[in-house]
Amino acid sequence: MPALKGSPDSPASRSASSSSLMPPTYGDASQPVMRVDHKVWFSAERTFIQWIHLATTLGLTSLGLLALADNSSAFLMTGTMLALPAAFFVGWAAVQFHRRVNALKMRHAPDLEDKLGPLLAVCVMTSAVTLHTVLAWRQALAAGTVPSEWNATLPHRLSS
Repeated sequence: MPALKGSPDSPASRSASSSSLMPPTYGDASQPVMRVDHKVWFSAERTFIQWIHLATTLGLTSLGLLALADNSSAFLMTGTMLALPAAFFVGWAAVQFHRRVNALKMRHAPDLEDKLGPLLAVCVMTSAVTLHTVLAWRQALAAGTVPSEWNATLPHRLSS
């Protein structure tokens, strides 16, 4: 049976109803528009708090190492090396938080991702632990406090 002109099954009403269900587009067509849920706002704040927690941990570790640095180059170098990234990560957290909030206000999803920050955090921590280990071994070798059986397993360039 053919569809009547005003019925919901007619082709004219189907095209009109499908176009009315399309969400309105904002901004550039290349960036997807998203519906912002309350959980997303809290997620941005939670991420900010986690970055501040990382910066605080780095700063307190730096202060602890600097307090222990009584004529010890290993503690002094590692403490100084962790103090600057701690201050950097406070600024990084603030910039990323404001970038995410602005992206949420504009409803642009691609601007929420942070790929560089975690990589920087891992590189800073790895280099700090490596530097501290190398300097502590070098200082222990110079003072003669390393057992002789451990001395044979170390590379010769550390003992110079």
